Amino acid sequence: ATIDYPAYRASLHAADGREIWLARGLHPDSRDTLVLLLPASMLPPGVYRLTIEGARDGGKGSAVAVCPFRVVRRP
Repeated sequence: ATIDYPAYRASLHAADGREIWLARGLHPDSRDTLVLLLPASMLPPGVYRLTIEGARDGGKGSAVAVCPFRVVRRP
């Protein structure tokens, strides 16, 4: 079952837990997809965690997806 929220927020954390990016008020497109674009310069090589939360009006968000990933640079 799909849980729909009025809006979503995304946060990106570095391996040490530091929040390095946050976006609020995100809405899925017509295909029910959230598209996030970040400049490559914001992501030096390392391990990151992207969290997507469904945001309710006036309430705390609920995590709907957590995506760990690694950035590597090829020579």
